[in-house]
Amino acid sequence: MTIRIEDDFDLERIAESGQCFRWECLSAGRYRILNGASCVYAEELGDRRFFFSCTESEFDAVWRDYFDLEEDYSAIRRRIDPEKDPFLWAAAEQEKGIRILRQDPWEALITFILSQNKNIPAIRRSIEALCALCGSRKKDHTGQDYFAFPHPTALASLSEAELKACSLGYRWRYVLGAARAVAEGRLDLNALLCAGEEKTMQELTALFGVGVKVA
Repeated sequence: MTIRIEDDFDLERIAESGQCFRWECLSAGRYRILNGASCVYAEELGDRRFFFSCTESEFDAVWRDYFDLEEDYSAIRRRIDPEKDPFLWAAAEQEKGIRILRQDPWEALITFILSQNKNIPAIRRSIEALCALCGSRKKDHTGQDYFAFPHPTALASLSEAELKACSLGYRWRYVLGAARAVAEGRLDLNALLCAGEEKTMQELTALFGVGVKVA
């Protein structure tokens, strides 16, 4: 499907913003995006038009919320007074097009745990190794294989050796602890979506290896 997005939306800037690790750049302005168990090809066509390799119903069910398209980012930028806060205004102008992706909280938790003290290519390699190890195998619309992000119970069942083989380093303990907390019901990430910031931070930082920055 092809849609026109009038609001701030730049695939390259989103891809390079450091908040997502399962985007693959195929060519200029064209990406293969994995989100949980879903996959879409996205391409910038120009004149604010974008192609997504999915049906309109799939886009509305998965990707519209993922890209936070119900939020008007340009309206937010217009609230910044360039006279009162020229630094913030300049930053918002420079980086407009980035959207705060509404990622699955479970996937976001694990990928940000892995983001500690690692560069983005290394983070991506570790994530894909985990997905290949215990995520379900799927095919995209071109017939190419990909792996869904692992379910908490699948990740919680891995051994130390299996986790270390994914180049997690010392983070294997953090990943395993988080997976077990979610799998055993000690941490309800979906409930935190509706919780206040203080409670959310308290719950997340109670996890071994999760500090304020990751939370």
